[in-house]
Amino acid sequence: MQVGWTNMRTPLYLVCYIIYTIFTSTLLSIPLALRYLVRRISPLRAAKAIENIIALYEGTVRHERRHPVHHSFRFPARYALIDLDRPPYSPPNFLSAEDARCAAKTNGPV
Repeated sequence: MQVGWTNMRTPLYLVCYIIYTIFTSTLLSIPLALRYLVRRISPLRAAKAIENIIALYEGTVRHERRHPVHHSFRFPARYALIDLDRPPYSPPNFLSAEDARCAAKTNGPV
């Protein structure tokens, strides 16, 4: 039985795509790792406790599909991470730290 180029194209495409994804993820992770290390070493690390309660992040969500039909999109995203164990203000009907632990089935910080 002879193996044709058509039969080899899909596995080759997948291997190339995996290599591309690993390379891109690694390349995009380097600045994050450097920023993390700088923040760990920086003397500004001993900041006010309030800075550890709320963290605001801004970025871009990107998605691309190439098969079966090429489709891609990107949109801006903003996230607010709040330490539920030490919220600055918590109305009685909002998610508490204990509710979050129960929903996540964990006993650590939330």
